[in-house]
Amino acid sequence: MVVATTSAKKEAERFVQTIAACGGTSHLQPLLEAIKYKPDVIFFLTDGQALTKVQLDEICQKSGDIYINVIQYDGGSDGRTEILRQLAYRNRGLYKYINVTTSDAL
Repeated sequence: MVVATTSAKKEAERFVQTIAACGGTSHLQPLLEAIKYKPDVIFFLTDGQALTKVQLDEICQKSGDIYINVIQYDGGSDGRTEILRQLAYRNRGLYKYINVTTSDAL
């Protein structure tokens, strides 16, 4: 982790601009890695690929006092939201769904 100085933010922005979407989503390992740092809060952005119930239980068991907020964005939910809602709820976070095909995403 680094301090959010102006130069660090610019460096992070440059790094993010180099990333290309290439399909496939793995939620478990990144969430478990974030939990290792013991932050106060995690903001989990996802394209809607849901966790399994077993993965949800593992994350919740290991997260302790960490708040986990979930921001789900995709082109239309197909019922994959319940486990993501539970992830936020069970970790005292908030859940927000954003449909990127509508003006709500703007």
